[in-house]
Amino acid sequence: MYLEHFQLTELPFRLSQDPAFLYLSKHHARAKAYMESTIWFTDGFVVITGEIGSGKTTLIETFLRELEKDVVVAQVAQTQVSPNEFLQAVLVQFGFSPFKMRKAELLATLNQCLVEQYSARRKVLLIVDEAQNLSNRVLEEIRLLSGIETTK
Repeated sequence: MYLEHFQLTELPFRLSQDPAFLYLSKHHARAKAYMESTIWFTDGFVVITGEIGSGKTTLIETFLRELEKDVVVAQVAQTQVSPNEFLQAVLVQFGFSPFKMRKAELLATLNQCLVEQYSARRKVLLIVDEAQNLSNRVLEEIRLLSGIETTK
């Protein structure tokens, strides 16, 4: 109905996000700048909040399309998980099959992966979409992950 009225060639309001329909408002542009600065300066965390349907996931997809090749991304969207399941989900994103690992093995594998990426001069980005659904235990696990470091 509104395709003809507004002379559109595609349906703009779909369940799947399409970065082509991102409206970069002042707030969206600022959020995107925060995400970009986190990559440039390798700072810890950025939290983007907003109402349901305000474009957070579309903004993330736009941001991901613009990343340089030296950024390795793990994107987790299933957030109704235990701390171990969260670590497994992250490792799966990095190409591992961690389903029979204990927590110590999960952490060691993730640490080794991060050190290898650092040695190869690649940056690592973890995106957690729908993070508001994470339990406090998983949020604490993410906070502890930020402490994985090399001597630099």
